[in-house]
Amino acid sequence: MLLQSTAAFASDVTTYTYDEARPGTFNVGELTTVSNNAATIRYDHDALGNVTTKSWEVDGQTYTQSFTYAPHGELLRWTFADGDVIPSASGTAQYDVFGNLKSLPGLIEDISYNSAFQPVATVYANGVTETRTYDPDRQWLTAITATAGASTLLSESYSRNDRGLIAEVTSNRPDSNWQYSYDTVDRLSSAANLDNADYTQTFQYDAADNVTYNSAVGSYIYPAPTAPRPHAVTQAGNQTYAYDGNGNMTSGAGRTITYDGENRPVFITKGGVTTAFIYGPDGRRLKKTTAGNTTLYLGPDEEITPDSVHIKHPLPDVRIADSEKSWLHRDHLNSVKLVSGATGTVIAENLFRPYGERTDVQALAGQPRVSKGWIGERDDPETGLIYLNARYYDPFLSRFLSPDWYSPKHRSVGTNRYAYGLNNPILYKDPTGHYARDDVTELDTIYVGDNDPVTDSNPRGKAGSTCGGNDCGRGAGGEGSGGGSKEVQVAFAQAAIPFVVGCFASSACEAALYGATTGALFGWILFNEVDDDGKNKDRPRGLPPEGISPPVQNPDKVTVGEPSRKKPRERGEKSLWDEDNGEFRYFPEDEHHNPHWDYNAHDKKGSPWVNIPIDGKPPVKGN
Repeated sequence: MLLQSTAAFASDVTTYTYDEARPGTFNVGELTTVSNNAATIRYDHDALGNVTTKSWEVDGQTYTQSFTYAPHGELLRWTFADGDVIPSASGTAQYDVFGNLKSLPGLIEDISYNSAFQPVATVYANGVTETRTYDPDRQWLTAITATAGASTLLSESYSRNDRGLIAEVTSNRPDSNWQYSYDTVDRLSSAANLDNADYTQTFQYDAADNVTYNSAVGSYIYPAPTAPRPHAVTQAGNQTYAYDGNGNMTSGAGRTITYDGENRPVFITKGGVTTAFIYGPDGRRLKKTTAGNTTLYLGPDEEITPDSVHIKHPLPDVRIADSEKSWLHRDHLNSVKLVSGATGTVIAENLFRPYGERTDVQALAGQPRVSKGWIGERDDPETGLIYLNARYYDPFLSRFLSPDWYSPKHRSVGTNRYAYGLNNPILYKDPTGHYARDDVTELDTIYVGDNDPVTDSNPRGKAGSTCGGNDCGRGAGGEGSGGGSKEVQVAFAQAAIPFVVGCFASSACEAALYGATTGALFGWILFNEVDDDGKNKDRPRGLPPEGISPPVQNPDKVTVGEPSRKKPRERGEKSLWDEDNGEFRYFPEDEHHNPHWDYNAHDKKGSPWVNIPIDGKPPVKGN
């Protein structure tokens, strides 16, 4: 049990407290307080281990969010720090029998799903209906349409080549029709904008996955392969870049950057203006201050602007500025393409280059800027960077500022420590700052126990971590979304677009997203790191009651097999199913390496069914 972590600077001390008894809570065995010199965060829990309140103490002020749950753990109601109750003091979120969100009164009227649990129609409270269609064989997204009455706000379709890569995007929005080409290892080589040639770009890479040419930037130069930081670009076009001993970029493109002991930027100066960043004890960004104007972040889903406007994201497709509601319409990568207002008209629009640069921006009149844009994450116009939680990313350069400290032995991390999304930003996204997930499965291949800031002996990329390679220097980059806390998670369970409404620690996001899906993984999966200590003993595990089958198209083709893992995972992790019972498989002849379904798996709340993918292959294969 982690009690304290100390970074390279003595001032960067984070303290963890457990088991604090408070009236009406069940806090035994739970993280209850985490604090550093910037803030204190307190957690309270119910008997199932759900977080019922989370409070930030910052600069003498206390900000509290509270949560109400159904008996099986589904989030019913969320009260934000400004007192706003979602959906309302008298209403609750509604779920279907499989645990998928059906409605959120005042925000979402209804969500319809297909037999694979993919959302096919979402009716928003402003009268806009968003429909999604999927390939019947591969389950990937093929089209998105958003309509308000007879008006079509968004119509976007995706066609793929024989390798499953997106070859063309056809859209009704300005400058939004694209054709894409790839090299022999699926890296993006050309993005041709069919409406505006100024947005067309070409790319080249070397064998080490370094970008060597970007038509919007020029040629890239790197150190020799055997030199320190062989993946850290030193010149791109006419710009030169410098790094510290930990591999963090300290200057370039008109910026100077200072880092803390966790390898996170604390000061970025650009154009003579300095932006300061402060991080909370959960590892997340807590404050951003530019020219005396401070934005306060209460987790990933609530922020307070310098003008004291509370901006809340109870769902990734909903934005509430104080009481002003708007709806975010997103593409296959979760990038915000359009924003619709209370009357169902378009009030804001974004266009992004392939690697994330915002080009055309139509702002919300009289409202704070929509900061969540490309892949649904926050960008900082003051610095030209995108905050991807564990690291900061430069969309113009198409590279991260710091090396990834996740071990390259994990799939989707890659050996190039600065590359974004395996150099395929059309198929992959990296909202964590650690590893790529594709647009079909959202598969997180990082097991929770690996590089976890609580369970690992060497968390957050300190010297000697598992980063490996010459890029890492003495460290391996900082973790901006870390938590150092036991996994605690709050989410409205919505299969419509995969997300975690309130991941309070980076590992919580990883655990939740392990089962999240827009495609082949069939719906939303919630599970916390909660030992099977009797809290859910009334729910049988392994095999369902007689006559109950997995939620698949052809349940008669599912065969019950023996468990493929007879013991808990290494490093103290639990198996996700009962070791004494079976699994539901489509390929019983390959009992160890095929996707399957489990019933009431360990660490699972909400719908009793858990989909276990293998190598990104969904159980629907072979249906």
